[in-house]
Amino acid sequence: MPRKGTNPRPVFSIEARNLDELNEWKSAAKELGKSQTKMGAMAIRQYLHGEVSDPEEVTALKQRIEELEEQLLETRSRVTTLDRANVAANEELVRVRARFYGASSKMVDTLLVQLFYSTLIREGSISRKELLSRIQDAFSIPNLVDELRHIEMIFANIGILNISKGVLTWKME
Repeated sequence: MPRKGTNPRPVFSIEARNLDELNEWKSAAKELGKSQTKMGAMAIRQYLHGEVSDPEEVTALKQRIEELEEQLLETRSRVTTLDRANVAANEELVRVRARFYGASSKMVDTLLVQLFYSTLIREGSISRKELLSRIQDAFSIPNLVDELRHIEMIFANIGILNISKGVLTWKME
């Protein structure tokens, strides 16, 4: 107990797992000729200053964590590569479908098909008015509305687009 007028020292308590461990601590403190409190404080200070190494289990777990973090980075890298390849394949598929299903006299602009496709994939469902608002200078492009309706019909005939009351809904994931 501190004397009157002095500040009490900060306290830190440690609980032993069982009575045997407590007796082990007492005997170790007695051998060093220190109190249990001083011995505990000394051990903690040594650990914090790096004079004592982690137990083997902790070292092994730290190494395992590093290995798993490395595997995670590699896996994320592979996933990113596969995602990019998937996007490229989907864009190519859209171009092929546009060429295949479009009438030869009315070939569809592949950039417009890509915009149409990517917007519907991202949004899932969009109105024709909203789709037109996403095209820069939409009203200055001749036959744009007709081309968009043609693209709609191509995708609707394939079975991957639903058109209801001016709203386009993508049916594929």
